[in-house]
Amino acid sequence: MGYTRVANRGSISSTFINPASLSLENKKQLYFEYVYKDDIEWIADIKYKNLNPNFSIGFGLPINDYFQIGLTYRIENSLKADYGEMQGTAVSDTAEDGYIDTGLIEAYRDLKISSFSVPIVFKFKDMLNIGIDLSYTNFYSKYFLGTDADTLEAESNTPKVEFNKIRPKIGIIFSPLKNLSFGLTYLAETKEAVIIETDTLDPNIFPHSPPSG
Repeated sequence: MGYTRVANRGSISSTFINPASLSLENKKQLYFEYVYKDDIEWIADIKYKNLNPNFSIGFGLPINDYFQIGLTYRIENSLKADYGEMQGTAVSDTAEDGYIDTGLIEAYRDLKISSFSVPIVFKFKDMLNIGIDLSYTNFYSKYFLGTDADTLEAESNTPKVEFNKIRPKIGIIFSPLKNLSFGLTYLAETKEAVIIETDTLDPNIFPHSPPSG
């Protein structure tokens, strides 16, 4: 359904789209979701897996008729790419072709973005919901480019990137008529420049760029 739920009121899971959507009446709620996906044969022997999201858990609690709160955790986006075995090369000033073969190497890439969130909703009758989602997000990325022996000899062959951000999200749902609702959300832009220092990979800007080397 894409982003069409932005104007819907519902369960604790709906706060992932719009934090103002939580509507539990007088009941507590526990939510759990897990998605499993096989590797996809992509190009040549490259295997690729992308999930958004693949794990979610949440708890919702109505305090009174006007105030509701929740707690959620989810993996918002995860990516696994196994590039398989490839021929490594290195620039050479003495080689006729300008480069030399460095032998066969293995390459893969892992990426995960996960968040702890506290959605808080204020409800004014049935006409207006205002919500804020206080989200603490972890960004994690890992490359591997080399051989098993390389991994033991040098950490630079398995560079990792990890940082955390607080990202508040604001949402509004306005229902002027019984069967008509308008929804709006705002999430502040998040930026983080990351430089990976390694002999086998170029500098990288999170969250994704393919390995080279």
